[in-house]
Amino acid sequence: MTNIKLSTKLVSLFLAIGLIPVTIVAIILLLTASQDMKDQKKVTFGTLTAVRDIKKAQLETYFSERRGDMDVLMNTVSTLRKEAFSKLAAVQGLKKNELERYFKGLGNNVHALKDNPTSQTALAQFEAAVEKGGISSEEWKGVEAQYGPVFADLQKDMGYYDIFLIAKDGDVVYTVAKESDLGQNLLTGSLKESGLARAFRGALGNELSFDDFAPYAPSNGDPAAFWAGPVKDASGQVQGAVAIQIPLNQINEIMMDRTGMGETGESYLVGPDQLMRSDSYLDPKHHTVKASFANPVKGKVDTRATELALAGKEGADVIIDYNGNPVLSVFSPVEIMGIQWAVIAEIDLAEALCPKDEDGTYYFEKYTKAYGYYDLFLLDSTGYCFYTVAHESDERTNLVSGKFKNSGLGVLTRRVMEKKSYGFQDFSPYAPSNNEPAAFIAEPVIHDGNVEMIVALQLPLGAINQIMGVRSGMGQTGESYLVGPDKRMRSDSFLDKEGRSVKASFAGTVENNGCNTEASIAALSGTTEAKIIEDYNGNSVLSSYAPIKVGETTWALISEVDEAEAYAGLKTLELTIVAIGAGCLVLILTIALLFSRSITKPIHAIIGTMRNGAVQVASASQQVAQSSQQMAEGANEQASSLEEVSASIEEMASMTQQNADNAKEANMKSEQVATAAEDGGAAMERMAVAIQDIKGSSDETAKIIKTIDEIAFQTNLLALNAAVEAARAGEAGKGFAVVAEEVRNLAQRSAEAAKNTADLIEQSQQNAENGVAVAQDATKAFSEIADGLEAVGTLVAEVSTASDEQARGIDQVNTGVAQMNTVTQSNAANAEESASASEELSAQSKELEDAVESLVQLVGGNSGSAQRTSERQAASNHAISVPPISGNGKKRALHSTTEKTRKAEAVIPLSDSDFSDF
Repeated sequence: MTNIKLSTKLVSLFLAIGLIPVTIVAIILLLTASQDMKDQKKVTFGTLTAVRDIKKAQLETYFSERRGDMDVLMNTVSTLRKEAFSKLAAVQGLKKNELERYFKGLGNNVHALKDNPTSQTALAQFEAAVEKGGISSEEWKGVEAQYGPVFADLQKDMGYYDIFLIAKDGDVVYTVAKESDLGQNLLTGSLKESGLARAFRGALGNELSFDDFAPYAPSNGDPAAFWAGPVKDASGQVQGAVAIQIPLNQINEIMMDRTGMGETGESYLVGPDQLMRSDSYLDPKHHTVKASFANPVKGKVDTRATELALAGKEGADVIIDYNGNPVLSVFSPVEIMGIQWAVIAEIDLAEALCPKDEDGTYYFEKYTKAYGYYDLFLLDSTGYCFYTVAHESDERTNLVSGKFKNSGLGVLTRRVMEKKSYGFQDFSPYAPSNNEPAAFIAEPVIHDGNVEMIVALQLPLGAINQIMGVRSGMGQTGESYLVGPDKRMRSDSFLDKEGRSVKASFAGTVENNGCNTEASIAALSGTTEAKIIEDYNGNSVLSSYAPIKVGETTWALISEVDEAEAYAGLKTLELTIVAIGAGCLVLILTIALLFSRSITKPIHAIIGTMRNGAVQVASASQQVAQSSQQMAEGANEQASSLEEVSASIEEMASMTQQNADNAKEANMKSEQVATAAEDGGAAMERMAVAIQDIKGSSDETAKIIKTIDEIAFQTNLLALNAAVEAARAGEAGKGFAVVAEEVRNLAQRSAEAAKNTADLIEQSQQNAENGVAVAQDATKAFSEIADGLEAVGTLVAEVSTASDEQARGIDQVNTGVAQMNTVTQSNAANAEESASASEELSAQSKELEDAVESLVQLVGGNSGSAQRTSERQAASNHAISVPPISGNGKKRALHSTTEKTRKAEAVIPLSDSDFSDF
């Protein structure tokens, strides 16, 4: 080891000292990084699983809310159905009553006409005139001139189509209209099978006789109905009959009154032959009375309503009308002189269940916009779609048997009809919606155990994407998505927006646009797990997956993040550790070389200086003796000064201690104020919660006020309808009209009060929101005060601590000054001893030269030892011999000593500047 240079030893030593701990730290960091990687894996899987579970809960909540929406919708449809049936039943009942009153009035009129003496006299005279000369004779014209105006006025006043006088033998001796039936015989002529002939024959044996509508040739073959009664003479013998041809326009006037019927509502009569007895409002081409009899195939009304009503039953149901449209139908029989007709009131199901608001917007259109649905469908019990909000090509088609029967909505319709319960249909291309993927939910309206209609909703894909698209904590490559049982996407991918959106997935193939991975297969089979797999892009990912039930369908819910991103920080750490290790090696080596040179270079300089200095030590020793005497005198003066310094320091210590005590007290006060500020902040937070609760109560009250407003609106409508009906009733309805007007006024006042209350509640809600904002600002201010007080407390505590430390420091300084006083006095004594010690310095210089030689050997090794030995001998031979000083030579000796002292000070300076490199 002695042959190795000091620089080499120092470099080796520095490398050992530097690299060993660096290596140990690197190993520890690598082991820690490995453990961190395992921990990071657990954390990442935990995060993915948490995200997966949160989205699963959100999806379950979403579909549960959609089920709730459907329940609310079904209640709404049920309410609308009941209201529509109620209104329709009221209209139908009114028309039936009016019709019965009308025919009762006709019967009374015929009864009065047959018993009128004028009818008896006119019939006898017309019959006699016909027997004499026929209907062209002057006698008949004379009778007609006498009685014709009477019957003409009666016909006009009563609105009859015609009035007939018929002799007992069947001759029609008089008619007001004077059609071709005048003068014909109803028993033997061409009209013997006509309705007038049947009414006549019936009248001969009864008090009154009615014949139902049938084509009547004299009236251009148009349908005609007749009411006849026997005319008797004074003895009670039947001398003939009087008959009226019932006007169809009066029946139509009753049945076609459109009050409360909307746009598609109508009331009509159907006879036992299923032909019209009043004109249709909706089909004036084929279903007027005239068209119905002219073309029974097209004019026939063969519906469930007519079937039941003609069978003597009354009721209300959803049926298919004569035009093939689903309608709400209220029906009942009405009997006219033993002949049963069906009186029917109907309205299209779409209009009955799809009310419009004041601006003409359909309720269901507003519903779909409010709840974000793509479309809403109303289907009848056969699967016929009679209404949609979007009005696409599926409207007015049958989804059970039509061209869209194999679509998702068609499949769902059949399943709901079969199971009679709520159903969900998974995404699949739907042709009416541009063949884009669509999912549906549907529920049937059950009446008397049967499916009366079906309500369906087309779900929006955007809502599902919104849930799955939230990427909190997912990094750059993380995503969550859904996969259906067909391995196609059920939500749009974040990483492959073009290729693996739901639309692209159904348009393309599973291989290129779907997801057939280990995660999707396992989740669809019911497995919940988290592991490292390959995703649909072939990348290694950390994947957390689970199944989710949507109706009777299972989807796969998958949350993933790239493995490279998950471990990116740890990989970087490993590379950083290696880079730091290499950098440390280079840095340590550089520092070692520089430090070695900074040590050896000054040592070489010092060796030369010490060698020269040893020669001058002897000369310097006398100067040291003189300096020691001067030092003793200065030490005495220094001791006196130190006593004064000690007194000042003690006073400073007392003041510093007082400052420390004051700082502690200030710290306590600041902590108390901070606690008060935190309590104030907590109180403000409670106040904000209370104000928020008040706002919630105001929201609920607003909903109640809205309900009151709607009730007032409905009451107003009912009062208006009642007023209309009271007006129609004439004098008998005046009292009811007054009551209806008062109800209407009360409804309007209720609506105004509800509006005013709503305005006040809205103002209260705004004030509550302002209160929450103010409370939040106050809470924030209290929090800032608390933070500021905490900072002040910290500073005061630090001041207190610093003051304590300063006091202790001053005590130590005081102690040090006392010790310095002692040392100074000791130095005075020691200075006197230094003079004697300097005599020994010359002897020790020889030992110094030996030490320098050893240092030379340590720094340079054995290679330069011989050279340095010769130099040492030369220096010894040139040593100065100092003779004793006596007499006058003392002055020269002193002058010589002074010069040598300067040289010694130049050689060995009394400062540390030459050793600063150490």
